[in-house]
Amino acid sequence: MKLTVLKSIIKEEITKLQEQMNTNPNQYTIVPSSEFGQNQNLMSQQPGGQGFNGLSWAQNFQTTKLTTVANPCNFLKNQKNKLLAKQLPMTTAAMNKSGENVLTTSIHNQLRQSNKHYDRLVIKAGMMQIMMFNNSCPA
Repeated sequence: MKLTVLKSIIKEEITKLQEQMNTNPNQYTIVPSSEFGQNQNLMSQQPGGQGFNGLSWAQNFQTTKLTTVANPCNFLKNQKNKLLAKQLPMTTAAMNKSGENVLTTSIHNQLRQSNKHYDRLVIKAGMMQIMMFNNSCPA
């Protein structure tokens, strides 16, 4: 067989598998709270337990935003990238202050405990990553 024929057969099989998996980027399945509650990184690191309620935010975000957009996977990816872009100046400043050239776990945890805004950004980005994963969104 020629290479082009093999490529065509492989492409057809991939299409059939995608149809079976129902990886329609326009169909969003809400992720239950139990999926988020199992991950300690998604819990607020603010002292005294006065932090951000990520579970309420995630459910509200999914029902009010993701069920109304044309392409939920693309929307999630764009929103997550915006959150990561907002984190960058904060992580850079913390790394510079400590003299590190990489974001260590220690710096990350200190930043989450001392900066409420950064803590929320981390939680939201992590939850969006889970939403993307559970809906088979491309990375």
